[in-house]
Amino acid sequence: AIETTLGARYMTYRPTNTDAGLQGSYIYFGLGAEANNGTWQTFTRNLESDLHQFEPNNNLVAIHAFLIRGSGRIDDIRTFADDGGVLEDAEDGNTDGWSIYVNTSGEASITNIESVEKQSRVIGLQGMGKSDGYQYTIDKSNLTQLSWEMNFGESYTVFISLDTANGRRYLTYTPRDFDKGVSGEYLGYGLGSDTVDGTWRTITRDVVQDLINMEPDNSLIKINTIMIRGSGLIDNIVLQ
Repeated sequence: AIETTLGARYMTYRPTNTDAGLQGSYIYFGLGAEANNGTWQTFTRNLESDLHQFEPNNNLVAIHAFLIRGSGRIDDIRTFADDGGVLEDAEDGNTDGWSIYVNTSGEASITNIESVEKQSRVIGLQGMGKSDGYQYTIDKSNLTQLSWEMNFGESYTVFISLDTANGRRYLTYTPRDFDKGVSGEYLGYGLGSDTVDGTWRTITRDVVQDLINMEPDNSLIKINTIMIRGSGLIDNIVLQ
């Protein structure tokens, strides 16, 4: 169910091999006759493109609801911005975008593994504590709320590398119960001492707000990378 500039529309997807097009406020698309064959399948649709296919002069305003007729199983409903959304959920089975930037131990590794607890794939960072460092490339300039899931049983430091109007800055997040403040290029925030208890935590930060809280006269140009010191698990890096 979506709102458009021409009113309410229902983008309707069925297990057929053909599109039926616009019928009143409903726009019918076929997902293929095999879409109900009893196996897990992933469907990704660009709602605005689907809308324009049958109403070229209409535009998407908002997504309101996901409605289903029929019995079955559903998982991982997500919305994606054109250049944001879920950047890393590990479900592709690889470690693309990741690299080791400090390998003091000589044994630092980045792996894509199955989490029994989460029943999904996650990224495993393993080395000699904070002596080793790992990074994931983002390089985005127009989305500023960043979240990630983490499971650490030891001390860590998460750096968000930024280009700003006043030069390079690193938003720095550690398992402290207080904010450390500004130290040169580093702006230190505490995520709480209980974030090293070996359970999954979701961290959400407004990057612009964290920057100007400590440097009111500065402004964000772009987010470059997430850099992590410490061994643990990472999942669902989202930018919006």
